[in-house]
Amino acid sequence: MHEDPPQPPMAAPSAGFREIFEIRRLNNNPLRGHTAHRNAGVPGVIACTMPFVLANDRPFVAIGCSEGIWVVDAHDPDFLHRVMELKGVTGFAVIEEYQLLLVLADKALYCFSLDALDPFSTSPRVPQKLTGSAPVDFFRVGIWTNSLVIIYKRKRMTESIFHVLEPVLEPPPVNALDPVVAYLGSGRICYFRPLKEFFVPVECTDLVFLRSTISLLHPKGFEILDLETFSTATIPSKDTAQSKALAKRCKGSKPLGLFRAKAGGTSSAITPLEVIEWHGTVFAVAPVSPYVVLFKARSIEVRQGSTGRLEQVLFGSGVRCSWRGPGVLQGELDEDDLVPESANQRSRMQVVMNAPHGMGPDEVAQHVYDLVLKGPPPP
Repeated sequence: MHEDPPQPPMAAPSAGFREIFEIRRLNNNPLRGHTAHRNAGVPGVIACTMPFVLANDRPFVAIGCSEGIWVVDAHDPDFLHRVMELKGVTGFAVIEEYQLLLVLADKALYCFSLDALDPFSTSPRVPQKLTGSAPVDFFRVGIWTNSLVIIYKRKRMTESIFHVLEPVLEPPPVNALDPVVAYLGSGRICYFRPLKEFFVPVECTDLVFLRSTISLLHPKGFEILDLETFSTATIPSKDTAQSKALAKRCKGSKPLGLFRAKAGGTSSAITPLEVIEWHGTVFAVAPVSPYVVLFKARSIEVRQGSTGRLEQVLFGSGVRCSWRGPGVLQGELDEDDLVPESANQRSRMQVVMNAPHGMGPDEVAQHVYDLVLKGPPPP
């Protein structure tokens, strides 16, 4: 195992590789951030991005930083506007059907009307907290039993506590105890109905929605959990000599992702059917059938999902995947149904990279890029 050698940002692909993805810079003016501490005078380190559209179908990209949320016009890289001053933003999601914006900031989950992302709006952007005083590590939005739900995770000692909420555009029942409600303006009310609460005796780092189950990512691998029966299955299993050998090989590794193959069934970055090997440390994985995209600190690798063959390499500095785009089926719906079509292009991801030259000690200048598949993928 070795790290990739330093390369100039966005160097041309090496000879012999195909240009499968093209990359488009979204902001001409870099966003400054301090890596060692917060500084209210600059946007801060970028943690996440997300495409969205306004009511007039104008596409934008939201950028979550340690000092707030900025918005860039998807068609005008010179347009950059701060819309929120929330501190410590690490995640957000748009629920288009309900016109909701969910934001995880400083370990708390907040709800806004989607209008809060409108850079031209003068309406007050009042955060409405959905969680209690206990810190929230992450949240995910997906489809479970044909209903759109929100699952957020808290930590208690070595346990992971999960809460399942269903947003409903109506007032809470009169007998509800301490209901979680968001007031969205124009008389609209959203009640977050509590559906379930459960825990697992291990520290989980992520959650993935599958058709009728969820997958919990933790140091031992992937735990497939049925939320109705709470029955579980583990990937990699230890049922066969092959799976035992794979489990031993993956011991101590961090699960990066779990996703369904195009033809059905479940694939992962560590499956006994197809093993993809690479050099260096990979921080994120994104499936774009028939490819798997690997994100490292200094490069992006595009590999064939079935063979692991390296097809394309893009180089950069401080590379991190900020939005993985569509590609995971959510219940009976595709993840595309959670992203407005006018904001989303299939086989599209977003990545953050540092500019070639820093701004000073412990300071970075950051650009956001669209990573888009060139033409339709092979059948």
